[in-house]
Amino acid sequence: MILVDANVALEYKKIPLFFHKSQIAFTGPVLGEIKRLAGEENEKVLLTLVEGVKVVETEAKNADLSIVEAASKYRCSVATLDKQLIGKLKKGGITVLKSRGEIIQALND
Repeated sequence: MILVDANVALEYKKIPLFFHKSQIAFTGPVLGEIKRLAGEENEKVLLTLVEGVKVVETEAKNADLSIVEAASKYRCSVATLDKQLIGKLKKGGITVLKSRGEIIQALND
């Protein structure tokens, strides 16, 4: 399972990331952020792409904190472009996928 941050979903919505729905997941707060951003930016296509993706519930209500919590609990990789979040995840020993190539390779492993 790969946890996906909202910035990756918005940036890479046109790559095969979303054809691997069984391999990716969002935390509840991240999905909420995606829905909010999709509405603001008129990104209706993004809403259809995230349908059916696994949602991991966390105690944390903040998107970044929820990703750290879920990644630590499930020991899964995280796809993000957020530099601060990358630092927090690396401190916790979590694998971070921060480029299109890394994400696609992880999905194909």
